[in-house]
Amino acid sequence: MRTWPLFRENYHLIMAASHRLATKPAVMLADLDGEDLIDRAKCSGCQRLRELCAATGVMPRFRHRVDSFEQLLNLAHAGFGIGFTARSDRLVEGVVGRPIERVEIDREVSLATVAGRPFSAATDAFVKLARSRDWAADLVATAV
Repeated sequence: MRTWPLFRENYHLIMAASHRLATKPAVMLADLDGEDLIDRAKCSGCQRLRELCAATGVMPRFRHRVDSFEQLLNLAHAGFGIGFTARSDRLVEGVVGRPIERVEIDREVSLATVAGRPFSAATDAFVKLARSRDWAADLVATAV
């Protein structure tokens, strides 16, 4: 495989705007103790959050597990718990995102191709376009 890193982005907590923690500009990790969290399958950020909670003695209740961002968003919106997702994921009205104070969990998004395989004209154009774009500037614009 041949890879090109495109950007890094942080994760944040998402919750219903009516949740008691939604009024805080940032959430402390200790605030998650005893809270219902929505776990997301195959999410490396969620796994790191679990590990961090375990290492610090914070014990949230992982009551729900979802397979997609849409499911996570629906459960958070309905008040079933707090989710954890990348900051670039678009939220809906009634759901807010909050960082965890003094906790940095991020992910790197990369473009990958099979090494040595010739590109079609469309693939070549896509790779060039993706590599030339300033993804970090787009992430800042969507976070505002």
